Amino acid sequence: MNSRTRIIFCVLSAHLGAAAIAGGIVLAGQASHSASPYGVWEIAGLQGLLSAVLGTVLGLAWWWIPINLLFLPAAIFVQQIQLPAMAYLGGFLLLLLFNWGVIFTRVPLFLSRRSVWREVEALLPQDEPYRLLDIGSGLGGMLLRLDQTRPLGRHEGVEISPATWFISWIRAQMRGASARFLRRDYRRLDLSHYDVVFAFLSPLVMEDVLHKASQEMRPGTLLLSLAFPLPGIRHDFVIQTGRSERQKLYGWRVRPDYDLGYQDHPALEHAHLLR
Repeated sequence: MNSRTRIIFCVLSAHLGAAAIAGGIVLAGQASHSASPYGVWEIAGLQGLLSAVLGTVLGLAWWWIPINLLFLPAAIFVQQIQLPAMAYLGGFLLLLLFNWGVIFTRVPLFLSRRSVWREVEALLPQDEPYRLLDIGSGLGGMLLRLDQTRPLGRHEGVEISPATWFISWIRAQMRGASARFLRRDYRRLDLSHYDVVFAFLSPLVMEDVLHKASQEMRPGTLLLSLAFPLPGIRHDFVIQTGRSERQKLYGWRVRPDYDLGYQDHPALEHAHLLR
């Protein structure tokens, strides 16, 4: 079972399991009362709470908690207010434009914090040019800041979701910033052109990112990953940018003799540790 199939299976299992438990509770309440002691909103809230808990138990990522929690209550709310048909289409298209990356690259929309931007900025040279790529640049906040504080750098962001790319592009145009935002899959870029690559993506794709970086980035260049460690290697440094594990910044200097051994060892058991 691949990762996408597993996620779909876990989501369906969480909702169906929650519906079964909630239904059992309602039936038990009806058996002891002449009428159901639960209203529609109470049942929907109970099902949402149970699906959020079951989804977490089944190993879904944390961002599924609010989705599972609010899915049924939101569906009932939308049904009760009787929106016109075009509103449903518009809502679907809006969600699609913002969550394009989840569908095609398994990467949800993550937004980094200013504390992370400051730490990345501190790692960059002040008096010499460099080229930085932000994979999954979101709304463009970090690159727009670096455009002001590190004027010698060339800052580029790549984003696959149309809505977030458009917002970042508009922000850059309004500010007259030199930072460039591309709507493109990072896998189609050549990482050998960059001195620093920053990624805030998903644990599902970090092996692919590391593999591409090790094949294309030049020795001595810097690969940064926020929240999700690079699998199978010893990082050169880990910076705690906040209190939680999700705010750790992992850094690795590309080595000329590094070999992931993906073809022979897909589990990375034989990946060379950095010296």
